[in-house]
Amino acid sequence: MVWPVQDNRSDPRRDRGTKEWQAGNSEAERRRRDEHGAPLRSHEHPDPDSLQRGTAGGKDSGGQAKEPAPSRSGTSLISSTPNNSDEYPEDVLPGEQTLSRHLKELGFESPGNDLSGRILEFQKSRALPQNGVCDALTWKSVLEASYRLGDRLLYIRTPMIRGEDVAELQNRLGSLGFDAGRVDGIFGPDTLKALKDFQRNVGLPIDGICGPTTVDELLRVFRDSSTNVHSVKELEIIRSQTPRITELNIVITHQGFMGGPAELLRSALAFKGARAQVIMHPDASTLANLANALKSDICIHIEEQVGKQEIRFYQGFSYTSASGLALAKLIAKHMNSPECGLDIKVVGLNVPVLRETKMTAVSLSIQDASFWVLNTPKTSFAITRAMNEWTSGDFLHLIST
Repeated sequence: MVWPVQDNRSDPRRDRGTKEWQAGNSEAERRRRDEHGAPLRSHEHPDPDSLQRGTAGGKDSGGQAKEPAPSRSGTSLISSTPNNSDEYPEDVLPGEQTLSRHLKELGFESPGNDLSGRILEFQKSRALPQNGVCDALTWKSVLEASYRLGDRLLYIRTPMIRGEDVAELQNRLGSLGFDAGRVDGIFGPDTLKALKDFQRNVGLPIDGICGPTTVDELLRVFRDSSTNVHSVKELEIIRSQTPRITELNIVITHQGFMGGPAELLRSALAFKGARAQVIMHPDASTLANLANALKSDICIHIEEQVGKQEIRFYQGFSYTSASGLALAKLIAKHMNSPECGLDIKVVGLNVPVLRETKMTAVSLSIQDASFWVLNTPKTSFAITRAMNEWTSGDFLHLIST
């Protein structure tokens, strides 16, 4: 196997100050590329030795001193909530010193600002749920934030490469008119196609690998634009191609204990003629993959969360899902009406069930399961009315307000 010329030759125009661009590490990258299925944290983490892996005592098998394991008490800044994802298991959560160092490197440090405050500021900056505690989602986002475009090779593989460097690539391609899909920081098939189209247009080898030469060309021809071609296409679909509710395929998702409300909502939508089905899985990423496999038009995720009454749409990496925002505002409009009488807020979030679904998706979070059961008739009525309005296309004013 011959490694693509583009990513193995040196570039005298720039000194990147990183070993990834040296020939030896290019060969290492090739070997990594061939080892599909290896756990992401073992070969993508910028400092894998600093991860807490549950070793007893304060030393690893080689006798090296390690940072004390983080407390798992309820007051800890490191979440003790179990995480069901195989890709980001709970035992890779950092200690407080490691987390503090990473946040400092990302610029989240100010005099008198404690660690909880810095975690909260990071969560706000990345549209994450804001609680000032480093859970698995926050730590994953911290790791993804450590990459900038040009730090490493980007290409298609399993598991898919994730990071803010991928999001920057998607943003730059989209601003140039190459549709890389939703800006989600995940190097998938849409990003690969857009990258190859770009390479073809600028006369580079069409290998689908974003290496130093491709990055140079992106920097050379990039135009700073707030308009992403995928957003334009998404709005055009809303304007002209949104089907009637009887033509919609709707998937209702939940992560457990919400089967009753989900079935009531499915029945209400089916009564209006929509094709709706319910799927459940405890892991949000797996749930998103299952929803994608159904090729649905809309995903409505429901969950219970104490003290929260929100409807959420995808927002992240300086990108907003126009269709998700419109649908969320319509549902909130009808849920907050006198007929329904709820007080629900519209919030943009970067969470797996919204980030990783390919269709228009919203997530409803209302207090607890009993509250859901008591209010499902009203909420189902509000959602079906919002769906009817959404399919009419007469709501574009909501996106800009």
